[in-house]
Amino acid sequence: MPTESIATDVTTLKIRAMASLINGGIQGSNPSISPDSIVEIAPRMITMKFPASEFYYGGILNRTNLNVVCQAVARASWEVTLDMVDDDAHHGLQNDIHFNSPRPEEEVVVTARARQLVPRADELGYEAVVKRDGADLTISVGYSYIHMG
Repeated sequence: MPTESIATDVTTLKIRAMASLINGGIQGSNPSISPDSIVEIAPRMITMKFPASEFYYGGILNRTNLNVVCQAVARASWEVTLDMVDDDAHHGLQNDIHFNSPRPEEEVVVTARARQLVPRADELGYEAVVKRDGADLTISVGYSYIHMG
């Protein structure tokens, strides 16, 4: 069973984040994902970038894939605080709200945070934005709850 083991060096955090994301299975639909996709990382916070084109299939935005990726980044922001990926954690009550659609040529930046509610239980949240006309435009936000059994 994983235990909390908060690392602070960037290399360890990136390794843990990538293990979480690969375990979440998002690399198949988002082949650009790599440690270089991580813009900023700290315990309980990750900012990552993705080409918006990876969320399009046949010219149509796949919001389900966008949700899955954003929630996976949020989960990774929590799992970087653990000494191993937690396959037995209970992750539920997801709420994803969409405001705008990214354009295929844009870059989606996802900032995710984990906020500890009580020991072994966290609220996970994310915001996905694109730069449009010189300003950040929110395309989606979401939150969920996770706890270790």
